[in-house]
Amino acid sequence: MSELSGDVLHYTAFATDPAGGNPAGPSQSAHDRARPDHRAAGWRESAHVFHVRDPFPVGGVVEDPATGAAAAAFGAYLREIGEVAPAAALTLHQGEDMGRPGLLRGELRAGDPRIRVSGAAVPIPKSA
Repeated sequence: MSELSGDVLHYTAFATDPAGGNPAGPSQSAHDRARPDHRAAGWRESAHVFHVRDPFPVGGVVEDPATGAAAAAFGAYLREIGEVAPAAALTLHQGEDMGRPGLLRGELRAGDPRIRVSGAAVPIPKSA
């Protein structure tokens, strides 16, 4: 399920239908099936600049400061719902809310289902 309200995007994916039965169907992405408990939210700064978050507590991470796989899924999702053109260069700011800013870029090319992700992040210090 997704909702664009103003410049804020709320996205929630479920692996099964609300009755708890069969998979949600052919329109459900591989990302949704792989991460049924995943919730992400963000806001849009401009046509191609987004501020995003990726909490993943079930994976042992309260929140990730930069997530390449989620950036790729987010770019594909935006393209699929028509929020960006088939060819677009996205800038994703992630980790700001946790004081560990990361900058990811997603490149979408017309006629190519792949998403190219690159970026930089602040390393997570090793615990003592």
